[in-house]
Amino acid sequence: MMTHLLTAEKLYFVVLITMLYSCSSANEGTLPEHLQGIENLTVYSEDEAPRFQISLQEVARIDDSDDLILGRISGIQTDKNDRIFISDDSEKRINVYTPDGEFIQSIGRSGQGPGEFETVHNLMIDEAHIYAQDFNKRMVHSYLLSTMEFDKSIPMMSENQRSVLPDGYFPGGFQVLPEGQFLFYYGQSFGRNDDESEQRMDLIYRADREGQLSADPILELETVDPIVLRTDNSISVFGAPFLARVLNSFSPVQGIVVNRTDWFLFKKYDENGNYRRAFYYPFPRKELTREAALNQYNNEGYRRAVRGYDLPETWPAVREFLIDDEGRFWVSTIIDEEGMFEWWVLDEQGNLLAKQIWPSSRTVEHVQNNYLYMTEEDEMGLVEVVKYRLSLN
Repeated sequence: MMTHLLTAEKLYFVVLITMLYSCSSANEGTLPEHLQGIENLTVYSEDEAPRFQISLQEVARIDDSDDLILGRISGIQTDKNDRIFISDDSEKRINVYTPDGEFIQSIGRSGQGPGEFETVHNLMIDEAHIYAQDFNKRMVHSYLLSTMEFDKSIPMMSENQRSVLPDGYFPGGFQVLPEGQFLFYYGQSFGRNDDESEQRMDLIYRADREGQLSADPILELETVDPIVLRTDNSISVFGAPFLARVLNSFSPVQGIVVNRTDWFLFKKYDENGNYRRAFYYPFPRKELTREAALNQYNNEGYRRAVRGYDLPETWPAVREFLIDDEGRFWVSTIIDEEGMFEWWVLDEQGNLLAKQIWPSSRTVEHVQNNYLYMTEEDEMGLVEVVKYRLSLN
């Protein structure tokens, strides 16, 4: 009796594998050519239907008050106690709030001393520390989560690091790994004598709390050049929202995740840079016109550069993405509706959970413990941080 049951299970398994192989082969034939041959690739249908709806209930709202003025928000994070941390690049500090949005204190200030900022970006939190990057100083400041006191500065461009890095590379961002380790991102600078025919690469290294880099990059990623405006006396490099970018993020659940924004394709690597798997959605990209590209700028020099630039035919598919504490993807996509973005919520494997269209004035910044933190800009350009209780139902 048991023998017959096992035989039936084996037969079912063979049939299932045959069906999956047939489906995979069919999908392979419809993939864009440069995506064919990617190993462990899951291809989802363009007709995939969301399983849930997003429900938000406002919990707290943080804006200018008698205690504090919000300037240019450059990061939002929360700790395990749901305290809210907001980095402010205008005021060169990190503001700390209760879970209900009441101001507690600020960390750091403008200056050249230990723990002081010229710029403050890429806010991160682990079990014991708060981290923020100072691009101008080329370092990451660390503060103790228990006391909010300055801990140390971790260099990103010391002499030891220069001895490891190829010539012409400079610090980009960073991510926090478990057990006091980091990922440091480095990109190539632009010079007057650059060979523009050479493919530029971004390099990702592991680093310890002293900033010591791994001997070799754990991952090398092809990057997409911004627009370069050259004159006889200067060179200007500026990004464009209609050009593709290479986005990276790290999650303890997902590992290193990479997306080139012109495709709804996400590749996953472990924390040592070993490729694991990828998933892809066919996505109808919005047509790009020269007029729409020019409308992104008021600066006449930039507009002149755009007039002479070989524009892509479409906008990118993806505007940005983040990964929450449960390993879910929150992906902002560019759609035909002007001034609106469609946010996709995907589970750990890439299955579609929900979709929601929000205006460009509302941006999901952070999701943790089933709370969603969003920046919202009013008609006067004033920005608030709003905390919502999140439900998918």
